[in-house]
Amino acid sequence: MDFFDSYLNRCHVLDDKKKICAIASTMDLPLITFQGRSILTKELAATVLGVSPAAIDDCLASSGHELGKFGYEVLRGNTLKAFMTTVAKYESGDLDLAAMAKAPQLGIFTVQSFLDLVMIIRTSPHAALLRDTMVKRCAQGLPRPPKQGKGVLRLKASEGKTTTACSTEGHTWMAITRAISIRQPYVEQILQGKKTEEYRSMKTNIRERVYLYASLQSDVDDPEDWFIIDAEPGSLPVGLIVGSVEIVDCYWQDDDERFAYVLERPKRLESFLKPRNQPQPKFWLPVF
Repeated sequence: MDFFDSYLNRCHVLDDKKKICAIASTMDLPLITFQGRSILTKELAATVLGVSPAAIDDCLASSGHELGKFGYEVLRGNTLKAFMTTVAKYESGDLDLAAMAKAPQLGIFTVQSFLDLVMIIRTSPHAALLRDTMVKRCAQGLPRPPKQGKGVLRLKASEGKTTTACSTEGHTWMAITRAISIRQPYVEQILQGKKTEEYRSMKTNIRERVYLYASLQSDVDDPEDWFIIDAEPGSLPVGLIVGSVEIVDCYWQDDDERFAYVLERPKRLESFLKPRNQPQPKFWLPVF
């Protein structure tokens, strides 16, 4: 029996603000600040969990009262207009503003209700990994990221298999669950070790190995960007996951006025991967 099958166990975690803040801080969620709260839209929640919005609707149909208790709500009318004004200020490709503007209502999750969704949903492999990690950390007290050093952390996959993450000599190898979208030729520069930082407008707390997804869009015209990797426009794979890299740090870069994600130990895949779900401009969870 899953620890979170019990409503009382879910409440025990969700009623502890320190626990939910500690858990959420390790997930790097694409949160929006609205009316003093940190929230995710239903579509963003689906993207994070690697499922369709219909799968979220199924959970709302069966557990809507509980999710509502922990902060899920549907925005309509003037409240929805106020929310649209707020999100218009965000520089995020994760939000489909055109589709949101046409919708008569919009479902939103608070962090607390999103974590409740993670505990409830059973059609998401990513949620299964998160639940297994959450129960281990809750059993130890306050949730915390894995420590470096000797040790083994096991994460249960949805098929019942077990993947292993070992830490030795200060480096951590874990099952890869996230991807980051980057245009060519910059992905190839990373794989060749010639690009060691990725610049973004938003800070990240992620410190792990992530997949490198080569975005379909590649409008880089500077010949130097192609020359340093001995390639020409149109010669590199796009629309595929072509490798992985470790994100080891993040800091504010004054010259570019953006955050720099520090990249180390890139690895090229022998066989490229084609995700079944829609890639996102920031971090996302690929489904194969």
